[in-house]
Amino acid sequence: MTHEIMGKPVIEYVIENMFNVCNRITVVSGFHAEKLVYLSKKYSKLQVVYNEHFNNGMFSSVLVGLRQTNGKKLFIIPGDYPAVSLDTFGIMINHCDVNILLPRYEGKPGHPVLISNNAKRQLLIGSFKTLYDYIMEYGFESVDINDAGILMDIDYPNDYYEIERQLVHEKDDYYDNRCSQQRKNDSIAKIV
Repeated sequence: MTHEIMGKPVIEYVIENMFNVCNRITVVSGFHAEKLVYLSKKYSKLQVVYNEHFNNGMFSSVLVGLRQTNGKKLFIIPGDYPAVSLDTFGIMINHCDVNILLPRYEGKPGHPVLISNNAKRQLLIGSFKTLYDYIMEYGFESVDINDAGILMDIDYPNDYYEIERQLVHEKDDYYDNRCSQQRKNDSIAKIV
């Protein structure tokens, strides 16, 4: 998450794409937590919290983050999804009130996950092993999104280079969104 694309750490793309939609942003850190402390100074409505049990996996970080939040609606997104567009966050937050909402691109669900405060409470009192298990048991609704970025995370070096290429082209295509979206569509076919 601290690797840079065009001079900016990956995590900052995620933060900036959701910044104007969210009242508060919580970043959960673990391994190399010291590398993320600066974020709370750079972004006014952001807090960094430490998950001392980060070795237990990503779901333990989700739970730590949810315990630090209180809102009517909450986004959950891994920090390695820098290509999710600002529009996606806006569409989802303005979607009708549902307990769990997933974005879907060409029939495939992706990130971020949007949950209600009620769904959060149920998740925190449950004994689930993963967020996926919880979503499957609790049920969800989907909204179709024209954003291949909801499926583009960075798990391998090739993913990083493909997303970097996408974000560089996005900057170049600022005034022609159609070119940018077509590149995302083409890129996601390579990653998935």
